[in-house]
Amino acid sequence: MFEGFEMDQINVGEASIFVRHGGDGPPIVVLHGHLRTSATWHRVAPRLVRRGFTVICPDFRGYGRSLAPAPTSDHTAHSKRAAAGDVVAVMAALGHHQFALAGHDRGSYVALRLALDHPEAVSRLALLDCIPISEHLSRGRGSREGCQQRPSAPGGSAKCSLTGRPSLVSKGVAASSCAARGRLGAELTAELHETPDLRCPRG
Repeated sequence: MFEGFEMDQINVGEASIFVRHGGDGPPIVVLHGHLRTSATWHRVAPRLVRRGFTVICPDFRGYGRSLAPAPTSDHTAHSKRAAAGDVVAVMAALGHHQFALAGHDRGSYVALRLALDHPEAVSRLALLDCIPISEHLSRGRGSREGCQQRPSAPGGSAKCSLTGRPSLVSKGVAASSCAARGRLGAELTAELHETPDLRCPRG
């Protein structure tokens, strides 16, 4: 797996991040989901390299070969904000200060947190199997079960099974293309910043 890729262990302060990277071209970071590691991308990463990208696949702090600090009572040591900061630090260590970013599952929420905290670093953003947190919280309020996505009809948009309202998510994938200055689309940015939960330091 990952033929031609280099493997490094990068110290980012309180954590040490294992990262696989390879290729020659515009950088793209791919972030794995919960209970997974960078090995998730073993088929995708080489294809991106063949398409002319430099591909960076880190293990989150506490996942795979990455080392993490001890948990804290406020959870900040293992928050999505902390993981996002690790990615920015890893990329700087590798010489990249702006990059495309794709995340799956938990990785999508870390990617979203990174784009909000460090918009200047993100040239493009793809969120895979991700319901924007603000939408998830707003639709889940008042229900013990939360919001479940109902598959959309051909040509239609996904809907919440609780409210029946259209969702920002279609077929389980949400993707947002950042503007040239690394900012999220206006509609998504406005929605996210209206949600106090996302401004919580716990990330």
